Amino acid sequence: MNLSSAFDDFLLAKQADGCRPKTLLWYRSLLAPFVAARADRPLASISVRECREYIVGLRSQTEKYVGAPQRPTLAGGFSDETVRGHVTALHSFWNFCAREYEIVSPMRNIRRPPAPQRRQPRAIAPADFVRLFNATRDDDAGIRDRALLVFFADTGCRLGGLVGLRVDRLSLGSKSAQVIEKGNKLRTLYFTRYTVALVSQWLAVRQSSSDRVFVSMATGAALTESGVHQLLKRLKTRAGVQGRVNPHSFRHRFALEYRLQGGDISTLALFLGNSIEVAFAYYSIFDDQELHELRERHDPMAALIESGEMR
Repeated sequence: MNLSSAFDDFLLAKQADGCRPKTLLWYRSLLAPFVAARADRPLASISVRECREYIVGLRSQTEKYVGAPQRPTLAGGFSDETVRGHVTALHSFWNFCAREYEIVSPMRNIRRPPAPQRRQPRAIAPADFVRLFNATRDDDAGIRDRALLVFFADTGCRLGGLVGLRVDRLSLGSKSAQVIEKGNKLRTLYFTRYTVALVSQWLAVRQSSSDRVFVSMATGAALTESGVHQLLKRLKTRAGVQGRVNPHSFRHRFALEYRLQGGDISTLALFLGNSIEVAFAYYSIFDDQELHELRERHDPMAALIESGEMR
């Protein structure tokens, strides 16, 4: 089995396992240079040393090592995060080969670079959300846009979940909806009466034969992911907002507000459709002001002082 054929088998297996197109593209783009330089070589001919030299080459300015991509990079080579992505992809590929073809992985003794320290999530600022909301128009399109903005902010759903939301999976009476999101997983979203009111207003004026909740005003067809990005871009310009405005920024704001209001990490993970580990890594990072506010809100001394028993 040569490297090129094994790479094709790897991508096919990932697709069969339900990998999203973006994930497949990620694997293809990161592994293609390594594979292209060795396409016809047998798997067993790839050594641990060769893999190490390739990784070191990614970090160098000239990538002078044998087998590394033959093109210059920015001064100092690729960033640590980019190199980490390459190493992660190589581990995944060679682990597949080890299982599929019963060979020893040349990556077996190569450690994965440590994960970078998590930065604070890139959430939309509360004031920017208000400006965005107030920039919607007083017409049917504005009613749709307000419902869409609040649905994003009140549920923490992903973009794919919002554009795929079907009318028959929306239950305003129980303040919940079922969406299919990352990994083709069906999950339940929960929202408040404010979202119920705005979505109800939208459904009352919505004119479309589509089974999707959010549709184009021009065609009545379901809004696409690109269409939502364009909608948000227009609102951002109209509102004069300079900060971050994208679908994921609403999800981040939902999670941060939930944590700041004292919500626990396990239920947040359920609301987001994440593992507890991922939810903790991303949403237990607060700046100094947020930590002061949390400390004041959840004061362990308050009960002791208010008991009146301390002199």
